[in-house]
Amino acid sequence: MHPNDAQNDNKEQKRSYDFPVLIIDDDKWMHRLITNFLRKKGLEAISAMDPVEGLALAIKYRPIVIFLDMVMPITSGTVLLQMLKKIEITKHIPVIAVSGNFSQKLLTEAVNFGANSFVSKPFTQEILEEKLAKAIDEETLAKAAAMQDRKNQAATNDLKQ
Repeated sequence: MHPNDAQNDNKEQKRSYDFPVLIIDDDKWMHRLITNFLRKKGLEAISAMDPVEGLALAIKYRPIVIFLDMVMPITSGTVLLQMLKKIEITKHIPVIAVSGNFSQKLLTEAVNFGANSFVSKPFTQEILEEKLAKAIDEETLAKAAAMQDRKNQAATNDLKQ
């Protein structure tokens, strides 16, 4: 969702999410990669291109997990992580810290400020799978997968008719 795009904003406000996952990253390619991975799992991606938008969407949609880029313009992912963990309605949300600029210092900061895990770019789908499984309970993942299967079956049935 882009704040200046009123048409997208109206669609976003009308939409409800069963299994929302928030991606906060200034790289559109990362959004595509993670979104495609999440769709296969039956999870729904919500995209924020900067920390300010990310904070607003985290409060609005209360996602089941957040993928947070640690190095972004405006403010760092570390600062946003600290804010998310201080706000009552977002402090329980698991955060998977992501960065292409891996350093021990960044990893330590992410964990100390409340990240559940850390993923270094580039990453594989297997790594995303592992980190997601640690962040979200198995029951939620199973429900999301079952819902995705029902949607796929319904789409297949519609095509046959």
